[in-house]
Amino acid sequence: MTGFLQDVRLALRRLGKGLGFTLATVAMLALSICANGTVFSWIESTLLNPVPGALRTGELVTLLRGTWNNMPSPPLSYPDFRDLRGMNQSFSGMQAFHADWGALTGGDTPQRIYAANTSGNFFDVLGVKPYLGRFYRMDEEANEGGAPYLVLGYDVWRTHFGADPAILGKSVEINERTLTVIGVAPKGFIGCMARIRDDVWAPLLPIRQEGFKWQIEGRESPWLDVMGRLRPGVSRASATDDLELQMLQLVGAYPNDHLGTNTIFLDPLWRSPFGANGYMAASLPILLGIAGVVLLLTCANIATLMLVRFTSRRREIAVRQSLGAIRIQLVRQMILEGLLLSLTGGALAVLLSSWSAKSLANIIPPNGNHLRSTGFSTHM
Repeated sequence: MTGFLQDVRLALRRLGKGLGFTLATVAMLALSICANGTVFSWIESTLLNPVPGALRTGELVTLLRGTWNNMPSPPLSYPDFRDLRGMNQSFSGMQAFHADWGALTGGDTPQRIYAANTSGNFFDVLGVKPYLGRFYRMDEEANEGGAPYLVLGYDVWRTHFGADPAILGKSVEINERTLTVIGVAPKGFIGCMARIRDDVWAPLLPIRQEGFKWQIEGRESPWLDVMGRLRPGVSRASATDDLELQMLQLVGAYPNDHLGTNTIFLDPLWRSPFGANGYMAASLPILLGIAGVVLLLTCANIATLMLVRFTSRRREIAVRQSLGAIRIQLVRQMILEGLLLSLTGGALAVLLSSWSAKSLANIIPPNGNHLRSTGFSTHM
């Protein structure tokens, strides 16, 4: 143990004498490791874990109708969604949603929020459990005169309502419509579109108004995004065939309401075009590859510098050998110096990554929600 501590002190002394080399090596290692850690953290939060709080996201797929593109329109009307949900045999659950900007009114200062109208089984399909209260049910999703219920996001509950545990049952105004809070979503849950935050959720049409009946009764104007959870053992290909068969039946029954292309695409969440993953799935693996190459080049450069440095110390090594140092001691000394440099660079990289891993929001700002704007305003 004493010999090891002496080796550590000697290694630190040698690194201190070559301070320029030490600082340059640590900086190169820290930056290259930080780049890899940052990109991988972005991949983990978008592609590997696209819906925080949801269960088994690998079973979830999004539905696209017509020609595939990165900025798709909502695929289904409510009657089509309702029929496909009841007819298909491939999903254990299908849910629908539509989100847009809204205003939390009723207080001194209106607060701009992103609000989602969803089907009654929205949270059940995702496997999300409430933090407080309950979520609404299937029979509350679009009934005429149905209860105008509201589920608050955890952050809105804390920032706007002071984390009041007695919020359940109270009335809240959104777009000057009064709704009753029945639950609070769990911490971290922001909806089911990657990198797009929903602040509140309500049934598809809490109170049916005369001017909005087309959204519940009309098939000609799709406005709902759709997500489903595949049954165990069902592949996306077979689920696509099932849905296309059911869609053909709807097209045959209502031809005037289904003009154009009616093919079905099912995308896993990691590459879903609804949200930011359509872009992230294409760009982040390339960034990770570039960062990996940079790390390999950095390691190669540092290895070359270390070799040159040790070569320049031939006289010192010869003197130590003449004084009785054996080869294994000299090799251990060199390895220890490299290990200290690696640990220091890695520790600095961890500190840098703790900041840079949170910087994805700077690349995809909150107003990225406008990418799929269809002109439809939340009507809660």
